[in-house]
Amino acid sequence: MHHDDDNDHIAMKAENDDRVVLVCVIERENSSVNIRVRQSDLEGEDCSGEKLREILSQQFHKEVATDIEIYDNLLDEYVSLDSSESDVLQRFNSRLLRVRIQQSRAPAPLAITGRYYSFQSPFCIGDKQLIIHEWTNQSNMGTGANVWDGAILLARYLHHIQLDHKRVLELGAGCGLVGLTASLLGAESVVLTDLPHIVPLLQCNVNSNRLSNVECVACDWYQPKQLGTFDVILVADCVWMEDLVTPLLSTLKRMTTKSTIVYITYQRRGKGTHLAFWKGLHETFDVHDVDTSAVGLEKPSNLYFFQCQRK
Repeated sequence: MHHDDDNDHIAMKAENDDRVVLVCVIERENSSVNIRVRQSDLEGEDCSGEKLREILSQQFHKEVATDIEIYDNLLDEYVSLDSSESDVLQRFNSRLLRVRIQQSRAPAPLAITGRYYSFQSPFCIGDKQLIIHEWTNQSNMGTGANVWDGAILLARYLHHIQLDHKRVLELGAGCGLVGLTASLLGAESVVLTDLPHIVPLLQCNVNSNRLSNVECVACDWYQPKQLGTFDVILVADCVWMEDLVTPLLSTLKRMTTKSTIVYITYQRRGKGTHLAFWKGLHETFDVHDVDTSAVGLEKPSNLYFFQCQRK
């Protein structure tokens, strides 16, 4: 008489066993390979150091050398993976780990297409200029230390909207081009956010431009801080990994009110990531395509630009 309940229990157990509990990002210069660790991959609830080493070895056909390092946000440096660690998630306090593997043959990277726009510093907005530093050729910094097409497009578009007296937040700011442009164009205050290892680059660019109304704050989308209320939120080139879609959308929902305007640009780099973001964004926000050609800005077909507001 309880077959339906039994079936529901089995289905729920199967779903829980298949959930992603950890993402390892194997970073390369301007690219990355992400490895998902699911509950079904583990022997228990926790992911031990020994188990993580075994999973990575299987993913790379047992060519992984013994030197596996994980970035520790608190220490601001890579530390060796300890096989005796009982719970890697608890040790690093994150479900997204940046991993560096010393091996003779590197895994095939996730390709990132070339730039559509040219970029050089100083960056000109009308009659104003910004000095923007990048950290080039530093593979351990990932893609956040460089300026990408979505940021260039959004920064140029900001010249055509009203930012006076606006409180502005930028998520995944990277070099800070977009948020710094907002400051230059009259925003009342700007908060630039990214992971802790990118914040020094953000602060360097703030200092180089002597902008007193800009604050740099570390923000992990898996554990986002409440940073206040904002009139405008800017998101450029942050939709590139499917595993980051849900945390990004949750952070956007947490940071917005009914009156907040969100501008999002991103280059489509994978069908699954694009569809997941598209679906999740429309569930929470009214979404409108921005016609950049109306203000004389051309863009490639795989570069998306949305203006959003909470439903």
